[in-house]
Amino acid sequence: DPVAVVRAAWDNARTGRIVRGASTLTMQVARLLRGRPERTWANKLAEAHLALRLEVYLSKADLLTLWLNRAPFGNGITGIEAAARTYFGKSARDLTVAEAAYLVGLPQRPADLDPYRHPDRARARQRYVLLAMEREGLLSPEERRQLASLPVRLADPPEPFRAPHLVERLARTVSGDVVEVRTTIDPDVQARVEALARGHLDRLGDLGVGNTAAVVLDNRTGEVLAYLGSVDFWDAHAGGQNDGVRMLRQPGSALKPFTYARALASGRYTPASILPDIETPVLEAGGAFQPENYDRRYHGPVPLRQALACSYNVPAVRLARELGPPAVLDALHEAGFTSLDRPPEHYGVGLTLGNGEVRLLELARAYAGLARGGTLPPLRTERWRRTASGDTLYPFVPPPAPMGIDPRVAFLITDILADPEARAPAFGRGGPLELPFPCAVKTGTSKDYRDNWAVGYTPRHTVAVWSGNFDGSPMRWVSGVTGAGPLLKAIFLELGSGGSFTPPGGLVRDTVCAASGSRPARACPARRTEWFLAGTAPRDTCQVHRRVRLDR
Repeated sequence: DPVAVVRAAWDNARTGRIVRGASTLTMQVARLLRGRPERTWANKLAEAHLALRLEVYLSKADLLTLWLNRAPFGNGITGIEAAARTYFGKSARDLTVAEAAYLVGLPQRPADLDPYRHPDRARARQRYVLLAMEREGLLSPEERRQLASLPVRLADPPEPFRAPHLVERLARTVSGDVVEVRTTIDPDVQARVEALARGHLDRLGDLGVGNTAAVVLDNRTGEVLAYLGSVDFWDAHAGGQNDGVRMLRQPGSALKPFTYARALASGRYTPASILPDIETPVLEAGGAFQPENYDRRYHGPVPLRQALACSYNVPAVRLARELGPPAVLDALHEAGFTSLDRPPEHYGVGLTLGNGEVRLLELARAYAGLARGGTLPPLRTERWRRTASGDTLYPFVPPPAPMGIDPRVAFLITDILADPEARAPAFGRGGPLELPFPCAVKTGTSKDYRDNWAVGYTPRHTVAVWSGNFDGSPMRWVSGVTGAGPLLKAIFLELGSGGSFTPPGGLVRDTVCAASGSRPARACPARRTEWFLAGTAPRDTCQVHRRVRLDR
């Protein structure tokens, strides 16, 4: 349709974005065959090329059949047969003319024309279709008026479409005579996560937070119990069909624990080691930079436990510089972050601060690996598939994968992330990161507040949350603690306690000076107990505190 193309091009160029389409039925079929990608000029050209090929090889009847079988009809329904059975409780071949006119109008705007939520809009669209049929000579004016006056009797609403992003992804893998797929989604957990996320977004909407995503894993089996790609799959204005669980975004400080794990495994550091949080210029191939902490202050000598729990940037960068970017990247690869596919020099030491891009699902799996003592669970999203002949097909489940972290080191990281006292200097007590049962928690905030993350785990579950905007626009001073953190806490409160973390063999507890991390001297005013790998507890006595005789 050249006229429609020119009109759409003018409107889109004038506004600087795509506000009008010019798709013929064939181009709509092309778009459906390509998985309904984002509306960009490049995708439009690809659709036009495919449409030309379809016009050459298929008849109009074939194209119409393709469209009817693949068009979206709202509420997660694809295809005219599924729509007929859902909305009218009958096969498409048994539809009346009025019912058929009602249904074929829905794919234009499935969410806005939802028969259950917007019946008046759907009814108006039906009348428009009937009027178009009259103009084409398919109906007489009297037939059109009679059909438009008939009442629409819809079937009861279907069960809510849970985890639509995951269902769509699995649907694209179905082939042959498979007629049913049983996912690992727990309907109750999914429903609670969806409800909590909607309330969460309502509270943060005024701060420029447009969407959120979340995933819940069963640590023992690796099953995905809840999968929330966006708050509203049907909200096109907020990019609801984007999948926040699998998109690539910068995770901020959420990657720090894996740098600390590599440092602890080296034997040169313990949770009691004192790290300098001081002005630290860093010179790399890409130029010089000076890391700053979130609070824009330096904290002097701090125990490693506090540095990680409080998520101080400077000590993490100093550790990454000592270990070297290749070692940090290697640790993240072993933790399952396959999306970090650039060479170490591309990231530099900033990798520990999250300057690479990862997926929320990768983050959840890596933290579940920490909960499991250093083995990555096999991610499972389906339990079985059933064929038309009644056969049940079970997917291959790979064995757990080692993540290069000693179980003792995994416990040390867990113990630090679950320590509310250690994080108190930065985050205070109570608040979004503290739960009434043992739970290891870490947050992340990317540059300019474009993404914030919260991930946590109990022995039983791992939960990961992302909040932000799919178009990458910044939020207004929303961090991982204030943005994703409250939703993480709310989800864990629904899941309940997963028990306590059990230390593996090969660890010892010892008393150290709180200020120096050494064995306490008689003069040390404050002491604390700390976990150590066997053989790494400090042997030197504190040299910071000593008794001095005063001549009065």
